[in-house]
Amino acid sequence: MRRFLHVLLQVCCAAGGLAVKETERGARVASGSPSGTSKTRADDKTLIIVVVIAVAAVVLIGVVGAAWLFSLSGSEQEFSDRIEIPSDGFHSFSFNVTRDIEEIYYWVTNESGPPVDIMFLTPADYGRYLTRLPPQDPFSLVHEQAWGMPNSPYLNKGQYWFVLDNSDFGSLRPGGQSTVVRYELRI
Repeated sequence: MRRFLHVLLQVCCAAGGLAVKETERGARVASGSPSGTSKTRADDKTLIIVVVIAVAAVVLIGVVGAAWLFSLSGSEQEFSDRIEIPSDGFHSFSFNVTRDIEEIYYWVTNESGPPVDIMFLTPADYGRYLTRLPPQDPFSLVHEQAWGMPNSPYLNKGQYWFVLDNSDFGSLRPGGQSTVVRYELRI
């Protein structure tokens, strides 16, 4: 550990134009300071603490920078809207999950009218849904009678259809009423 700190001290001091040398008692000190005075053992510890903090700051900046670059890579998709769905109608759109298993976040709130069924359907099950057949794919998710619900399920890699259903397809019977829904979906 002591050798590592010495090497770290040498690298940082070299960058700052200082030289590291050993005193008669074996203490490593930085010399070449602007005032020309020699350093004490307490100054050595202070310098080591400053160096460790500087290295930690550089690492933190690297991690934050990498996270920022990752966020620019387009890996996150967001969808949000406020819509009116007529009775016996639905709203849908497709999206892609690009990782093997991805946690998605969604929030659906009914502002007026009956609750809706929320579905994440594979393309095959979406085709079945359009012909009023129930989903069969185990990767499809259906949540019936959602009033105002946040959730974060995991989906496998692939294409999905997000469906907000105001029909009697599921367990709901809207009774001729349209519904106003606000949703957010983040992948």
